[in-house]
Amino acid sequence: MPVIDNLDNYVVIDVECPNAKCDSVDAFGYAVVKGGVIDSFKLYYVNPEDYFDSVSLKLNNIREEQVNDAPTIDKVWDEISHLFTGNFVVGHNVTYLMTVLAKALKKHDIELPEVYYACTMELSMKHINSSSYRLQSIAKQCGIEYKSVAPLDGIKAAYGLFEYIKKNELINELTLFLNYLLDIGEISFTFCNLW
Repeated sequence: MPVIDNLDNYVVIDVECPNAKCDSVDAFGYAVVKGGVIDSFKLYYVNPEDYFDSVSLKLNNIREEQVNDAPTIDKVWDEISHLFTGNFVVGHNVTYLMTVLAKALKKHDIELPEVYYACTMELSMKHINSSSYRLQSIAKQCGIEYKSVAPLDGIKAAYGLFEYIKKNELINELTLFLNYLLDIGEISFTFCNLW
């Protein structure tokens, strides 16, 4: 597990699904944050080896023809697995994102390693009074730009929300002592949550 001595270095992720089964990935994006500033972005389109439904198309605007020739998740994992080793991961509804990723990887007999994470949705629900905790709504309330549901826009908004919560002293370094292990149950992996 990583040694986390501050909350300024982390990786923000977003995962998109082609259908309501939520066990395959058609896009994976991330941003590496160093010193509280985004250092780099990357977006992978992924061939989900699965069908696409109209609801997911409306949500993420990723079409089947965009990913037909893209690498599968096992090939993408070869390039991104280092993000989950020695870092902590931030995302909006990150438990869902990690579950989808774990299910997609499991189809290729790959297990997601134990990961420290911080969920901007959970942190918002705990520290910000709002009528909605959807990323678009809470980002707008906090003055964070969020243009669309495209993965990189979601990553930028989750990053902005995490930094907003930190800068407004809603969480701090002492929060690291509240780490706990979360067992997902039917998925055979565990990961840690930073609150």
